[in-house]
Amino acid sequence: MTAYTQQSRPGSRSDAEPTDRLPTLVPGRDRLPTSCSHCGSSWLDNEPPLGPHQRGMVWCQTCSRSLCWLAVPLVSTPVRGGATVAPAAPSTPASAPAPAVVPRRIIAAGFTRRPHCGPSCTDRFGHDPVLHEQYGADAVYAERRARRSGDIVTGPLLVQLGPARAYLDGVELGLWPNDWEVLVYLAERLGELCTLGEIVAGVWGQAYVDSWQSLNFQPVRNNLMRIRRAFGSASALLENERWRGYRLRDEP
Repeated sequence: MTAYTQQSRPGSRSDAEPTDRLPTLVPGRDRLPTSCSHCGSSWLDNEPPLGPHQRGMVWCQTCSRSLCWLAVPLVSTPVRGGATVAPAAPSTPASAPAPAVVPRRIIAAGFTRRPHCGPSCTDRFGHDPVLHEQYGADAVYAERRARRSGDIVTGPLLVQLGPARAYLDGVELGLWPNDWEVLVYLAERLGELCTLGEIVAGVWGQAYVDSWQSLNFQPVRNNLMRIRRAFGSASALLENERWRGYRLRDEP
């Protein structure tokens, strides 16, 4: 069976790092990233391993790029007399940490192999949540693509919903997955003014609106900024009404 790698999505970059090549860092021993190595954003999300999960993950909220795995953090060891012994300092440089092997401690009962299981899903340790969460995300993108069809044209911009492609003056735009979803949301409402909250709710779901509002919707602002940059000389197609929202202009 082949090793699991990230599935390609509409507009995904060809140089995206597969998740099976990411380093595994141990909180308390290794230095965790503070900014995205790809886009430079400091909006990172640390998802620690919880419950039976073997690993957590650090990923960028701006470009959705996975940066590293998170292993079970080191804890101090109690000794006689109430004192504690701190974990040993890392023997390798922080810039090149050695991969940590963390055994799972829970044996799953009634394990059933699914078609989308990977080599790390076994009857001894159960299903790997990372693989199945990725499968669920890919299924959502596939379902959206299956529901979409037709072409949307405005000025020099052509958005093909079926094959999930966008062209400007005949040249294909290389958009990241989240940028593509934002562009499609605006293209399907061509000429309509959409608030940042409406865009977040339509692309990511209503649950993200409150949490992103506290960040002044900076993640989706970054998506819109990259779309406008990809438009180049036709950036006026993405129109911004200050304090109100954004629209994709309907031009002949």
